[in-house]
Amino acid sequence: MRSSKLLFVILSVGWWVGGCSDYQPAPSRAQPGAPPAQGSGVAASDGAKPAPATGSAPAPAAQALAPLAAQAPAGVEVRLSAGVALPQTLPEGSVMTFSVDYEFLPGHAPMSSNRYFLVIRPPQGTPARIAVQLNPKDTLRTISNWPPSDGPFWAHLEDASGRRLSEPVQLR
Repeated sequence: MRSSKLLFVILSVGWWVGGCSDYQPAPSRAQPGAPPAQGSGVAASDGAKPAPATGSAPAPAAQALAPLAAQAPAGVEVRLSAGVALPQTLPEGSVMTFSVDYEFLPGHAPMSSNRYFLVIRPPQGTPARIAVQLNPKDTLRTISNWPPSDGPFWAHLEDASGRRLSEPVQLR
């Protein structure tokens, strides 16, 4: 009974901190036969690591001088950074906690009328699509019942239509 209450408290805090009124928990295990969606930075169905973002990186000095908007590929409105995936051991087993920092690029801002989703994708199986509220700059946190062995995990932001607003970032 005590361990059930602890799990409830942990999940409730994760839901509350993430601002997820429409929280959709991640699948507990990778589902066989469900190929992951393909795209920039997404893992291939053979379990290989996701491909790095396309394009060559500019020299560090040039990158520091270039404005943020000039560094972002077309369609990218949000920069993700500091992606973290930490296993947590509970009496019922291991779960994963995820955290990712984000910042809207200059010229872009969250619209209160829009719905946004944090998408967390394992190499195999169905991704979790978690409703979130966005500020101009903040940290998103959530908990899933995926075991650590289902990683590595990647995350990106989408709008309600499924349009990606950020490049994927690996949660380490």
